Amino acid sequence: MIRHMLERLKVKYNLVGANVVVVAKNHNPAIPSKEWLAQKGVIKGQPVRSINTPVFSACETKEISLHVDENRLQIALSSPSATSLRDLSDAISSYVTALPETPYIAAGINLMWRVITGEGQQDVRRSFAEALGAPFDFLEENIGTQEILYGVNLRFTRDGVVLSMRLVPHQVEKQAEITFNFHKELELEDKPRQIEELVGQIEAHHGYAMELLGKLFGNGAD
Repeated sequence: MIRHMLERLKVKYNLVGANVVVVAKNHNPAIPSKEWLAQKGVIKGQPVRSINTPVFSACETKEISLHVDENRLQIALSSPSATSLRDLSDAISSYVTALPETPYIAAGINLMWRVITGEGQQDVRRSFAEALGAPFDFLEENIGTQEILYGVNLRFTRDGVVLSMRLVPHQVEKQAEITFNFHKELELEDKPRQIEELVGQIEAHHGYAMELLGKLFGNGAD
């Protein structure tokens, strides 16, 4: 029922975000200067901006961005697509294998799709909520306003990876966002290898997310 309702709206899904986050007890942000990142093969393009301090470092090219503080490393694609996901995986793998003694704790892949409909269609935020069974009459009666945005969170484990899916209504535009997070808590032994295994499956995770979008809401993902 949900899929049929949304298919009538000609819903489309555009991949607008792709990043990997690695959490650690101490990343030592003083290490990843732009020269070090280039030498280790983490950043391959020409940096357009960079900063390197003991508490925070960042480096950005036209294709990729890296930000790291003492607890969190994030590498993101500037213009994500299915064909560029391997570049993200390679960057993360190069970083963690260059610093194997870092006390890594967990890693996660984040993929975000923007949900849109054809011009002149009704507010997709409301359409999704209605298709998912949101009790708008009950909410409007008891809250006292019709300005209600309705989201959904799903969380389950698949092949040892915790998958969270969040459907969030956009605050301004008549759109919605669907974010998939593939999260793995790292075991004690050989943590860089575990991170490499997770990000090495990034294309498969992207494919599964697209498959799940199709099953739940109809075709239209890229």
